[in-house]
Amino acid sequence: GAQCNEKWLAKRLGLPLSVVQAALDRLESIEMISCSDGEIKLLNDSFLKTTDDQASVAIRTCHKQMLAKAVDALDEDPSVREFRGLNLCFKSSDTPEAKKMIREFYKKFNHRFANDNGDEIYQLNLQFFKLTQEIK
Repeated sequence: GAQCNEKWLAKRLGLPLSVVQAALDRLESIEMISCSDGEIKLLNDSFLKTTDDQASVAIRTCHKQMLAKAVDALDEDPSVREFRGLNLCFKSSDTPEAKKMIREFYKKFNHRFANDNGDEIYQLNLQFFKLTQEIK
């Protein structure tokens, strides 16, 4: 139900108009979307995936932007958000298995809940990182 209207999208997503204009231009240029008859149409049904375990400035920037939005969401109505934290004593040798499980959950969650007929956009972030630092 998204309108192919830059001002509407900017307001709906809470983003500057220039960001929305650049994003629409990029998505159209790589043929992921088309704008026609006032609607945005997906041209590619495939799941967009980035590489695992590879450093990328663009991916880190995206994650930082989503984390900033998560901070803002902390003050929103708890019925429309879910925040959890878990600290655990963990064997670092189990890291590959843990990452694999997180990735499998992510795929299952997306498969179950992604819906072209949805009425809102939600963001799911999972962070798994070491809190402790090595003492030298």
